[in-house]
This record gives sequence, C-alpha cells and structure tokens, in this order.
Amino acid sequence: MNAERYMLVYQNALHNVAPNPAPAESFASFSDYMHYAEPAWDSARLNNLNQHFVTAFLNLKLKGDQSAAEYLNVPVPISNNAKYSRNADGTPKADDTYWKGFKDRTARGMELYRLMPKQ
Repeated sequence: MNAERYMLVYQNALHNVAPNPAPAESFASFSDYMHYAEPAWDSARLNNLNQHFVTAFLNLKLKGDQSAAEYLNVPVPISNNAKYSRNADGTPKADDTYWKGFKDRTARGMELYRLMPKQ
C-alpha cells in the first residue's frame, strides 16, 4: 500500500462496535443486542474516541492542518504506557508522553499505530 495508515485498537473490544449504537430492532432479544453491543466499552465513550481520532485525521489529510498530526502521531503507541507529567502551569514536562487531547488518566485501553507508505 502506498498510503500512510493508522490503526486504532480498543483493548479487549470485540468487532461488535461498528454499528454504534445498536439498532433498535436488536433490543427485543439479548442475543441480537449482543451481536452489536460492546461488553467491555461504553458506547458513548467509543463514539467520543472515534470522533476525536477521525476529526484529527480529516483535519490533517483533507484540510491540511498540520497541527492535527499531534493527535495522531502519539509518543507511545500503547496509551497505558504513556506518562502524564506536567508543570505547575499545566504545560508538558520533557518526560511527558501522554496522548494529546486527553486529560490525565483518560487515555486508557487504546493502541494507535501508524504505518508509512512502502517505498
């Protein structure tokens, strides 16, 4: 592939998260609902996270807003390994590796990978 690619992983999530929220027709049966529902992640949280990353991607790639790259090119690919380290005024310290756009303790359970085009 000759395009830059990103992959966001929700740790412990199933593929059921795609139709979010689940269709109303599925509410009548638990097994039908679980075909769409995600047991490990809250639907509202998933939607907010998807909006965060899709917005950054579209701003970068379609609008050419280079500042949006900071939200996608995370310092460490596994969010649980990121370190939140701030000065008293809230600015990041040199050892800060927390994902941009997330408050302390809120970037949890995700992995974000970037693959560059093949040469």
